Amino acid sequence: MFLRSEFQARALLLTLKYSMPNVVRFLFCCCLLYFGFAFAGWAVFGPFHYKFRTFVATMQTMYSLINGDDMYETFAEMEKLNVSVYVFNQIWLYVFIGLFIFCILSLFIGIIEQTYNHIEDHIGKTDLEKFYEDIPEDPTNESFNHLKNNKLFFCICCEPTPSGDEIMDASIMIGTSI
Repeated sequence: MFLRSEFQARALLLTLKYSMPNVVRFLFCCCLLYFGFAFAGWAVFGPFHYKFRTFVATMQTMYSLINGDDMYETFAEMEKLNVSVYVFNQIWLYVFIGLFIFCILSLFIGIIEQTYNHIEDHIGKTDLEKFYEDIPEDPTNESFNHLKNNKLFFCICCEPTPSGDEIMDASIMIGTSI
């Protein structure tokens, strides 16, 4: 139990360590998109909605939208004021939510998962697991023939089991019937 949890902790730390360069580059690009949406929301919605009055309030509102808080409450007031602002509001809302919730968060998870799979495939195997992978499973395999012929190595489990015909022949020779 301890060894398994130690491997999981080691895999987690290695995943975080090796995924950091890709995550930082990805977050830099995401921040550019986030600030672009924040600037557009502040410039267009600022005069019409109290949650968009300042740039910081706009970024806080967008963060709450990514988490799914107050979507209806935030944009219900927009349709009363101006038709063109309402249309831009709907386009901005759906593009922002679709891009950040579905695309960016999924790509972020994908980057970390790809690094974890790489670590699990190349680094995560212990010596015992590698040893078990190298052993053929079938004792009748040709790789076991050298063991049968070796006088120093005698193992009953490596000998092939007799078939039904061999058992019948042996019982006839002994004089018993099965």
